[in-house]
Amino acid sequence: MNEELLNGAKEALASEKYHQAVLKFEELYKESPTEELNIYLSNAYYLDNQFVAAERIVLESIEAYLAEEPLFNFFQNVLIKNDSFILLREIIGTADFPGEYKERVLEKISSAEIGSSSNMAETNKKIANQFYHMADEPISVQIARFQTAKKLPLLLWLKSARFLLLDPFIHPIIRSSVLESMQKMRLQEKVNMYWLDEKEHPLNTGDLLPIQQTKSYIETNQILNEEVDVNDPILGEQLHEELRLQLMYLYPFAENVITNSTLWIQVLSSSYTEVTIDEENEQIKAIIKWQNKMQKYTKSMIQSFKNSE
Repeated sequence: MNEELLNGAKEALASEKYHQAVLKFEELYKESPTEELNIYLSNAYYLDNQFVAAERIVLESIEAYLAEEPLFNFFQNVLIKNDSFILLREIIGTADFPGEYKERVLEKISSAEIGSSSNMAETNKKIANQFYHMADEPISVQIARFQTAKKLPLLLWLKSARFLLLDPFIHPIIRSSVLESMQKMRLQEKVNMYWLDEKEHPLNTGDLLPIQQTKSYIETNQILNEEVDVNDPILGEQLHEELRLQLMYLYPFAENVITNSTLWIQVLSSSYTEVTIDEENEQIKAIIKWQNKMQKYTKSMIQSFKNSE
């Protein structure tokens, strides 16, 4: 690391020459994107009133800010300054902080949301309407609007989210992502969800597990690790990514579909290897049907992003 440049950046920050500090820390971070420099650069951006850039940088190294409360205090200030209320609620919901501290953070978010509801009423209304009415849009646009909607106050976000969970024309990755957001925020909401079986299912979001803690996630990933990763890490990485999408599509009812994790991985792997499967087996037939259905969703998503380039 260029010690002279680092000392100059620290001196500029200390003497309140924030833009100079930004330029120097940007150069340092580009060469060596460490957690320490991430923290320095995000602070410089924030003090230079470059709040969007500050958020972009802190989100590159979230774990660094979860290490201790003073760092997370800064982290939450950055996200609140950018009206990233839902994202911050998700992060505090999954963070390992004491309950009392989490309550204080949530009170701070709620207070900021009240200000946003007053000062950003028209902008919020536009974002909410676009979030609410997007079934006719390509999936690339749906995903972009889902991310933008994380700037909405919780009550306004929830109003649209409840509708989207029941919209049969929304791409299923959006419905499952909305539900996952509710779980991350630790919301206690009774909702109905239109699922892949084309039926509505009542749910209490407070009863949901994170995807990574579900039985299907643990078992299928363990089998992939043991049977594929050790022999072919590149193929293993590809299969893990496809499995991740499958489990997202199936959330929160994956256990109803993946009743045999070993067979599920065998079928998944057979598309990429010379492993033969008994396609006359009734269990395997059912698995192939489910995996083909989800593959169509994924292909439509990939094509949508290609078309948007």
